[in-house]
Amino acid sequence: MMRVIAIDQGHTSYSDFDISNLNGSHEDSKTWLPTLVIPTYPLDSRTMNHLRPPSSSLTLNSIRALVLSNQPLISVTARMFDTLNGEMLLLEEMNMHILSKAGESAYMYVSEWNGGKYIDPSGTRYAYQISVVDASGIYTNSSLRPFSINQRFGELKKTWKEFIVMDIVFEHAYIFLLRLAFTILFVFFIFPKAIFHFLEKNGNYNRWVSSLFQGQLTARKAIGLFIWFFVQGCANNAVWCVQLMAIVWMIFFPWFWGEVLPDGHPIGSMSIWGWTIHLDGQFTPQSGLGWPDLMVVVLPYLFFVILPLYTVIFALSAEAAVRKFYQRDAREYKKREKDG
Repeated sequence: MMRVIAIDQGHTSYSDFDISNLNGSHEDSKTWLPTLVIPTYPLDSRTMNHLRPPSSSLTLNSIRALVLSNQPLISVTARMFDTLNGEMLLLEEMNMHILSKAGESAYMYVSEWNGGKYIDPSGTRYAYQISVVDASGIYTNSSLRPFSINQRFGELKKTWKEFIVMDIVFEHAYIFLLRLAFTILFVFFIFPKAIFHFLEKNGNYNRWVSSLFQGQLTARKAIGLFIWFFVQGCANNAVWCVQLMAIVWMIFFPWFWGEVLPDGHPIGSMSIWGWTIHLDGQFTPQSGLGWPDLMVVVLPYLFFVILPLYTVIFALSAEAAVRKFYQRDAREYKKREKDG
């Protein structure tokens, strides 16, 4: 990919081009480029700068485009479209002429127009496209560019993947996500354990569980079953203590050791706060290194390994408790039938 940035009378615009499939012979492929069209005004309403007003009436009353081509150009045309109803309705077509030329391949084209016809509250209703025909008969079109004469900002729509990659600063989100993971883990283990201890101490645990599995299912029982799922996961003291010790270890102790720097340097240790390395000649170790490693190792391990694993352990504990509950009911039922 190649991005070309153009500054036209103080207005900055850019266009991206895919040059991965250039059509040139082996001899001229290093110097041959396709025709590149970069509209410079009107600006793209999705990315324009609101802090700077239009610089001159010439810019306001003209459509301008930079064309880079190794071939002589036959025609350059600007087409205006209305996209209000989701369709491309052609409103106007204007021939452009050369305003200036730099070297043998850079041309600045311009066309006079009446921009007042395209004033609209929406920043993306109107769009334009520059079409170029060179001497070899090849047609080249610029990308469709929405514009706004009255400087209304057009919404730049992004997919959720683009939002995650481009808009989230993971260095800042790391601390929040890390605290969220450990908060969830402690909520899983501390509060349910306290509820289990309180009910078990008062001798009400079995009675509470029996009330959840008897009678019709209601909203209140559904909430109770959800709470019981986590309470039962903390019922086995041995398993609960091992899981809690694992959480404490992950917070306060290193996860593993390894060679962080080239050969000859000391081995470093990885924790949730980054790599810690004892460098020669320094009394204080260097810590908090390797943010990419933290985001790639720590967060996926907590959210996609530890949390699912502990959920599975809770589910197995709940399944065993349910099986014992129905086995006990079956024995009591058979006993009542035998006595009756």
